[in-house]
Amino acid sequence: MTGRHHFLLLTYPIHSHTNPALRLASRLIRLGVRVSLATNSSACSRLISTTPPHEDLTFVEFPDNYARGLFADGEEEDPVQLEIRRSCSETLSRVISTSRADGCPITCLVYTPTLPWVMGVAHELPVPSCMLWIQPATVLVIFYWFFFGYGDAIMEMFGKSSDCSTLSSIQLPGLPLPLKASDLPTFMRPENPHPWGMKLFEKQTKWIAAQEKPYVLVNTFESLEPEALKAVKELNLIPIGPLIPPQLVNGEDSSVADGPAEDQDHVRWLNSKPNASVVYVSFGSVWNFASEQTEELARALLQAGRPFLWVIKAPAPQEEEQKKKDAQISRMAELEQLGLIVPWCNQVAVLSHPSVGCFVTHCGWNSMLESLAAGVPMVGMPIWVEQTTNAKLVEDYWKSGVRARANEKDLVETDEIRRCVDLVMADETLRLNARKWRGLAVEAAKGDGPADDNLRQFLSELDASL
Repeated sequence: MTGRHHFLLLTYPIHSHTNPALRLASRLIRLGVRVSLATNSSACSRLISTTPPHEDLTFVEFPDNYARGLFADGEEEDPVQLEIRRSCSETLSRVISTSRADGCPITCLVYTPTLPWVMGVAHELPVPSCMLWIQPATVLVIFYWFFFGYGDAIMEMFGKSSDCSTLSSIQLPGLPLPLKASDLPTFMRPENPHPWGMKLFEKQTKWIAAQEKPYVLVNTFESLEPEALKAVKELNLIPIGPLIPPQLVNGEDSSVADGPAEDQDHVRWLNSKPNASVVYVSFGSVWNFASEQTEELARALLQAGRPFLWVIKAPAPQEEEQKKKDAQISRMAELEQLGLIVPWCNQVAVLSHPSVGCFVTHCGWNSMLESLAAGVPMVGMPIWVEQTTNAKLVEDYWKSGVRARANEKDLVETDEIRRCVDLVMADETLRLNARKWRGLAVEAAKGDGPADDNLRQFLSELDASL
């Protein structure tokens, strides 16, 4: 190929997708690639307002229905799905044509999961395409084996097979650990209230597998998941992670309160606490627990008696009354004497702060990678999708945290949360393992490190195919 590469990155418009997509864009730009990042109009406006401008990064707005259809249970060919595919395909074709006319043609299309219309049109495009998998390689492997030979065996663990037998665990090919039903993605559960999720993952997995040795860019690194990356010989999984903020790679001092005003208060509060003494509690940019679970967590923090920083997302004005009630906590005065409750914080700055000794997390993959790269051990309280598998990995494979176990009502009780927090705060082995993973994550992510090497190899192979 002559000339520079120009990648078009299509991302679902939520933080768990846009954040790794932006970080991949930065990596590619560093390697001399032009990048156009596409999402729907509202997310595009947010990204433009928060991303420093760069001559090799442009943003492309897609129609408002860009991400619709993810939650639809209708057939693929129903009118809504067809209209989404039509309007988004037209926009995509226009972007490709315009870039060619402008002298910088798109040379590769990269898309994050859960954009159903992309899979329906990618093979029709005049450019190569591949998926950016934003979850662990282990999760992709689990879905692959579910749809290719092990679905019945997995469902047996839920007691839903034809012979009603029950397996306690299953060892899937290539993975290092046996998995129990509670370790599997929640979409696989018979009582899964989101049937669209399993339909989407089936379509996605089978579409990828139908290609000949397809490339999949994976937000992980070799030493973190060596077996999973090689577990399916039909897929070419390329570790290009961890896609983490540069502050974690560069080792910037997070104890200096010189950022935005909303950052400074909690940084000053952290500065007043001893090293490794603070419990940081956050469940991502989307979730607040229901009030019953929130109260259990509040009681556990009070009983533990340790300083804590707890992020409770403020309900939006348009949200229903129940969500607003869920954000209210009894014994607030006692909690505020012991810790700090905020509606938002700079998570990277918090995890990098020396006073933080533990991260109570929902086990979202971005948060887990940031915690691993910061060297902070975790207490996992997974909620849905792949978070249950992530919690299994952190406890039994990476051994840098523990999983808090829910009761039969799917509630994690006060005593269990306190047990896990006390264990993680006191266990030096967990802390040493967390520091080990910090070193390996930073080594993988640094400039000219393994992630860059793998991207260069991918670009070279892409050159040969064009």
